Amino acid sequence: MTLLALLLLLSAVSCLVLAVRARNKDIADEGEGELAPEDGGGGLRALGAMLRPQGDRSLADLKGRTSHAGLYGQDALDLYLSVRLIILMLGLGAGGLALAFHPDTLTGGAVAIMLAGFSILGPGLWLDQRARRRQGEISEELPQVLSLLVVSLEAGLNLQQALERVTTSGRGRDSVLVSELRLVLGDLKLGLSLDNAFRRFATRTGSEEAKSLAGVIGWGSQLGTRIAEVLGQHVDAMRHNRLMALEEKSGKSSAKLALPLTLCLLPAAILVLVGPSFLSLLSNL
Repeated sequence: MTLLALLLLLSAVSCLVLAVRARNKDIADEGEGELAPEDGGGGLRALGAMLRPQGDRSLADLKGRTSHAGLYGQDALDLYLSVRLIILMLGLGAGGLALAFHPDTLTGGAVAIMLAGFSILGPGLWLDQRARRRQGEISEELPQVLSLLVVSLEAGLNLQQALERVTTSGRGRDSVLVSELRLVLGDLKLGLSLDNAFRRFATRTGSEEAKSLAGVIGWGSQLGTRIAEVLGQHVDAMRHNRLMALEEKSGKSSAKLALPLTLCLLPAAILVLVGPSFLSLLSNL
């Protein structure tokens, strides 16, 4: 136990040394005349730059996970890596202290394992949970927002004007989907095609509904179909699929309830039906 505590403390000290070195490097760069960050997070970003995965595939996967969670840009990735290292350092240090104060008890070992596990797995679990929550919000809001887009398009607005109308409306202005559509609108204003703007939206969010929407818009753009007609058909298909999913879920719920209800109600029903006859038989004997 004591050896494990020393190893955990040594790991925490090593992480602290890396953080200090990154901060000193940032201060040295600032002294050489480079532009220093104005938000005071330059040290954390420098540390995160040191912690980036070396492989292109690993780096791309991590960028995709942070993008799905709504953390965009290289700075956001570096800050996440820095915070993850700090949490790891704190968890290992706290676990080492727990083992140091309780070297001969199971309590110290259990606390150390829990803290180490939280510090190692916690940031990644938080990132994935945040991504799933954002994707769920997008899936829930997308039919209503697309319906508003269809109404605006059929009223005579072009797509850019319809997006501006939807993103500036009072309802849902701070929602995840509206924020993403603002980015789509910005891409369109920068000159990107409709197909590429929505494909970037699907890549950022990782939502299956967003990917389906991007594919439908790309198909409609290639065939020259009216965008209002394409979006209207897609909204109808989404609502139909959602209804089918709810019906499937309700069917699975009924099947899952069958066994518990049988185990709970069948013994009581047998007792009610057979009990009086059994008691009368015992009385006759």
